[in-house]
Order: sequence, then C-alpha cells, then structure tokens
Amino acid sequence: MQQRIPGIDLVESVVMLSTVKRVGWMLNRDSTATGRVIVPAAVARAR
Repeated sequence: MQQRIPGIDLVESVVMLSTVKRVGWMLNRDSTATGRVIVPAAVARAR
C-alpha cells in the first residue's frame, strides 16, 4: 500500500476474516464449540 500511495505512513495492517456463528451451537467460555446443538423452536416446528 505504501508503494501505491506516495507519502502515506502505514501504522497498522489488519486482515479481517468473516466468522460465522452457527445458530444453535453452544460455545465454551473460550468460544470453542461444546458439541451440543440446541435446535431453535422455529426449526423444530418446521420438521
């Protein structure tokens, strides 16, 4: 980026990735999956 924009001082570089929280997946305190899935009521009725 510094090469493309003369005079800019790059202070910080960040790469953002999209993370997805799957509805119904229970998480541990450290945000890892517990393996337990709770089916939302709307989904359960549709089955």
